[in-house]
Amino acid sequence: MKKITFVLVILISTITIFHACKSEKKGGAKNQEENVVIPEVKTNAVAGMQVTDISFPSSDGLMISAKMYMKDSAAPIVVMCHQAGFNKYEYAETAPKVVDLGYTCIAIDQRSGGDMNTYKNETYERAKEKKLPFEYIDAEQDIITAVNYAYAINNQPVILWGSSYAAGLALKTGATNERVRAIIAFSPGEYFKEKNYIGKSLSGFAKPVFLTSTEKESGGVAKLAEPIAEEYKTFYEPDGKGTHGSKALWSNDSAHEGYWNAVKEFLLKIK
Repeated sequence: MKKITFVLVILISTITIFHACKSEKKGGAKNQEENVVIPEVKTNAVAGMQVTDISFPSSDGLMISAKMYMKDSAAPIVVMCHQAGFNKYEYAETAPKVVDLGYTCIAIDQRSGGDMNTYKNETYERAKEKKLPFEYIDAEQDIITAVNYAYAINNQPVILWGSSYAAGLALKTGATNERVRAIIAFSPGEYFKEKNYIGKSLSGFAKPVFLTSTEKESGGVAKLAEPIAEEYKTFYEPDGKGTHGSKALWSNDSAHEGYWNAVKEFLLKIK
């Protein structure tokens, strides 16, 4: 693989952020880890790549904030959706690496999320201001809208990437949406009030899907994905305990290389 042509200045924060995320049944979802060290990532220079702040209205009119990472306007697009309590900066390190593989990335702020150190979830803030609900299920419309927005850029089906609750919604959305051609799901699960909300949508699933999780979550993820034919599934189980969600790819995570090598191989295979 060619050398990654970007420069990242990474300041690993010494601040430990407490995420008390409860399940949606109790008013919000629960992360697998409660104490998360957030890396503050600043992209000073990325050769040949533009990083742009964008926004577009969700189906109910709420403006969705996002960052677009682009080298080639004709490149296939990956829509990236964060986990509970987080925002688009969950992908600040990862998106440039994906761009270097020949993709464009759009990392969104869903309305169900929160702040990461000094980085605000702007969509969540707007939802609160407008007194709109912001449970996990309320973010489904944001993900669908982001898919439609990305598809309209170059009229190509997108890859939909989700983390934790958003990984479940990515599977549900991607299962039947013709504008999604593949799914990447980090720690998907049934994080919703309605029983089997994700699983019941996966019958007849016929698209490439990358699945990963922590060691502890792997059995549940495998069960969730049972309706998907083996020929479409790529499953990565980490050595050791692993990390919940797409933050497994952060450079301050001891297992990040294994996760990255696995998802990189998948992205190159389906390109």
